[in-house]
Amino acid sequence: MGNALLSVIALTIMITAIFAVLGSLFDSNATTSRALVDEGIALSEIVQARVTVTRAQVSGDDVRTNVDVTISNTGNVNYGNFDEWHITVEYKSESGGLEIKRLSFSDVTSDNRWMLRAIYEDAASALQEVVDPNVLNPREEMVVRLRLNPAVQENTRGRVVVTPPVGEPATIFFNA
Repeated sequence: MGNALLSVIALTIMITAIFAVLGSLFDSNATTSRALVDEGIALSEIVQARVTVTRAQVSGDDVRTNVDVTISNTGNVNYGNFDEWHITVEYKSESGGLEIKRLSFSDVTSDNRWMLRAIYEDAASALQEVVDPNVLNPREEMVVRLRLNPAVQENTRGRVVVTPPVGEPATIFFNA
């Protein structure tokens, strides 16, 4: 009877250990599967995201320069949080020095910042968006204003790099 009881206890311990190992494997596989699904969703969004910069128009005075940039959403992702966009500008200033500035988003026009002027269904004809105000939907365009101080030197060329939160950067050159 003693050996039978010992055998039952040993069998119970072995079965418990096997179930513990199997449970750990299943939990690990579930975590890995969830991570793979999340990564697949993120990659899918990146592949579908695309913006192009179609126009850069310069205006200003001796102290500062405004560059109005038209950005088209040519992908399949909606953009709404403009604080997450990065805009970098390279240009020669009036003093002749090379300026490289990373501009932050602002709700109002201020030096060395950028602001959203408007979102359009078609910027060239000034046809404003109707659906989802303040969201750059696919096939919509937005015009942003970059306020640069010091001013851009006349008869020089500058570069604007627009980096959305999802997708690749887009670049355009402008002439002052």
